Amino acid sequence: MTTNPIVKALEGLRSKVNKTRHIRFEASRRLKYKQDLSTVSVAIFSVYGIGFNIFPSIFLSQTDRDMLPVVSTLVSAFVLVISLFEASRGYAQRAYELHNCSILLTALIDKIDLVLLKNQTGTLASSLEVELEKLQAEYLKILIESKSNHDYIDYLVYNYSVDKSAGWRSPIYTSFLKHITPYKLHYALHITFFIVIFYLFFR
Repeated sequence: MTTNPIVKALEGLRSKVNKTRHIRFEASRRLKYKQDLSTVSVAIFSVYGIGFNIFPSIFLSQTDRDMLPVVSTLVSAFVLVISLFEASRGYAQRAYELHNCSILLTALIDKIDLVLLKNQTGTLASSLEVELEKLQAEYLKILIESKSNHDYIDYLVYNYSVDKSAGWRSPIYTSFLKHITPYKLHYALHITFFIVIFYLFFR
């Protein structure tokens, strides 16, 4: 059992760094998927807009065809707004920055493990306290220099993935947080468009 308070502090630092690393890897994965989903969504909405101009004579009555210029203009404006909004979020860049931060944190964990090993074997060149201060400063520097931060949803995903007290519910919670919650706006928009199209073409 560890009794040295400095060793305990090092082990605590390692645990904190490892948790941050996993959360930021998860954030990077989420943002990469969100970027892909955003690109696909804009493409699909654009196809919807084109479809309004191609198929009206087949499916719609004359009254409904008279509404098409207005509907087509609204769809085009909607696609433009969504495109600008999604582009401003910078999902790909944030994912890249968080992934790089995770790699640096992985390297920091290796350094902490090396210090603990050298302490056990008695080959540590400097004092354990000095090494702890250096490692803490490096951890803080990595966080400060990272331009992007993870979101609370990434923290929740990590907690549910390691929490065994929830039993069989844990993977369900984790899957829901991973695959549904962050993308609910995209899913809602697709469903809304589908309902509108179904109403116009098949009523």
